[in-house]
Amino acid sequence: MSTLFLILSWNILAPTYAQPLLFPETTTNDTLLISRSYMSIINNINHFVNCNLWKKRPCQHLFSYSDSVISLAFSPLIHMGFGTMTTSRQIPYFNRKGLRISGHIKEKILFYSEFTDNQIGLPPALRYYIDTSLNSVLPHFIWTKNFDGYLNDTVLTKGIDFNDARSLLTIIAMDKPFLAFSIGFATNQIGYGYLTPFLSYRTSPYTFLRADFEYKRWKYLILWATMKHFTGVPASRPFPNKHFVAHTLEFQISKRLTLAFHEQIMMFRDTTSLLPDWNYFNPIIFFRTVEHYLGSPDNAGLGLSLMYRHKWFRTWLNLFIDDLFISHLQADIKQAITGKPQYFAGSYLNKWAISTGFAIIWNNLHIQSEHIRIRPFTYSHSSVLQNFSHYGYGLAHPRGANLWEALLKVTYKFNKWEVGSMFIAFKQGIDTGSANYGGNIFKNFHYPTRYYGNYTTQGLPLYIYNTHVWISYKFNSSLYADLYFLLRQLSLPSYNEQNAMILLSLRWHLFNPYNTLWFDL
Repeated sequence: MSTLFLILSWNILAPTYAQPLLFPETTTNDTLLISRSYMSIINNINHFVNCNLWKKRPCQHLFSYSDSVISLAFSPLIHMGFGTMTTSRQIPYFNRKGLRISGHIKEKILFYSEFTDNQIGLPPALRYYIDTSLNSVLPHFIWTKNFDGYLNDTVLTKGIDFNDARSLLTIIAMDKPFLAFSIGFATNQIGYGYLTPFLSYRTSPYTFLRADFEYKRWKYLILWATMKHFTGVPASRPFPNKHFVAHTLEFQISKRLTLAFHEQIMMFRDTTSLLPDWNYFNPIIFFRTVEHYLGSPDNAGLGLSLMYRHKWFRTWLNLFIDDLFISHLQADIKQAITGKPQYFAGSYLNKWAISTGFAIIWNNLHIQSEHIRIRPFTYSHSSVLQNFSHYGYGLAHPRGANLWEALLKVTYKFNKWEVGSMFIAFKQGIDTGSANYGGNIFKNFHYPTRYYGNYTTQGLPLYIYNTHVWISYKFNSSLYADLYFLLRQLSLPSYNEQNAMILLSLRWHLFNPYNTLWFDL
C-alpha cells in the first residue's frame, strides 16, 4: 500500500508529482505505511541545505531555506507540450504551470501545498467520454470549463481550463513505535499494484484525515474522507457530501509473505455534514459490526491482500467483497464443476472484485503485469449517495464495474535516459436503453436486467486497446523532456475507432497527464 506520506517524500526528494502515478511504489516498497518514506526524508535532510537553482550546487528547488528548526523549499511547476494525431483536426496540447511549497519543522511536522493553472487540449475520444459520461469532469481532477479556438482554418485548439490544488500536513507523534497523523486534500491508495479493487489514486482529490501506525511486523492505517456526489456544474449550493471510512491491518507473516485485511464504509447522512458518523471514529473495532449496530444504513465492503516477494521478483493478490451470499456462491461453484445450470448461479447479489499482478525488478529493467476482474453491480448501491464513488468516478476503477482489464509495462533506464512501453487491454459490458447489466455503478443495483445468470462483461461489449511507447531524457533531478507515442483502439459491435498520437513535452516537477488519462478511459 502506497501512502500519501510517500507523496510528501517524493515532492521533497524526487521529481515526481503528487498526482495519481501509473505504478505507485507499493510494488517496490512493499509497505502500507509511511515510515520508510519518513526515514528517507530524515536521511536526506541535508537536501535542503544550500540547495537551490541560484547556487553552485543546483537541485530541483527554485529556492530553499534550512536551519536547525525549519526547512522550506519553493518549486515551480511547469509542463508544456504539444503533438499531433490522426483522424482529427484537434491538436493535443497541455499548458500547466504552478507552484509547490514543501518542507518540515523539526523533522516532526511535514507539509506540502501546491497549485496549478491548467489548459489542456484533449483527444476527441477522451473529450467525448467526459462530455457524455462525466459532465465535464476531467479524470483525476475536477469539473472543467470549455474554450474554443482555431490555430488556422483547419486546425482546432479546442480545450478545457481548470485549476488544481493539493496539500498535506503530517505530524509524526512517535518514532518507535511509529505513529503519524495526517490531514490533506489529495488522494490515497489501498491495495497492492496499480489495478487495486479497494481505493485508487485515480480518483479526484478529496479532504481526509488519516492515522498510520507501525510496530515490528504490524502496520495499521485508518482513513476518514469527505467525498462528493457530483451533480453537474454547480449553481448556488455545494455538491452533496458523502463520507468514506476505511482501515487496513497488515501483518508480515514471514520475510517474504505479507497479509493485509481491509474494511471500508461509504455513508450518507445529509448533504452538508462535514465529518463521517462519529460511531466510525473508533480505530480498533470492526466497521461492519458498527454498521449493523446502526441499522445497516451504509454500504460496507471487506477485503484482503497478499504479497510474496523474493529479491528481484514479487507477486500479489487483492480481493474485495461488496456483497456475498454463500448459497448463491455455492451454486456458482457447483455449476462450474458439473457444467449443469444451477438456479442461484450468477446472482446479482454476489458483488466482488479481484486483482493480481507480478513485478520483476532486475537492475535497471522493470517488468510489471496486472489483471483485474470486477463482477457486475460491484460498488453500486440502492442510492447513488452511498455507492463507492467520488466526483463521478468509481473509487477503484474509473469505469465502474462489469469489466476486466489487463496491462503489461516494461521500462529500462540507462544513464539519463528512460525507454518504456505499456499495453492495456480492456473489456466492459455496457447498458443498452433502459437495461442495467451492472457496469454503471450510479444505477440502483436492486433493479437489474436479470436476477440470476449474470456474468462479467455481460451486455453490449466494449473493447479498448491502448499501446504506449515513450522515451525520456533527464536533464537534472526535476527537468525532463519526453517523447510519447500512443495508439488507442475502441471497438463496439457497430462501431470501430482508432487514433494515434505523438506528443513532445518538457516538464519541471509535473507528471504527464496523458500517462494516465488515455489508459483510464
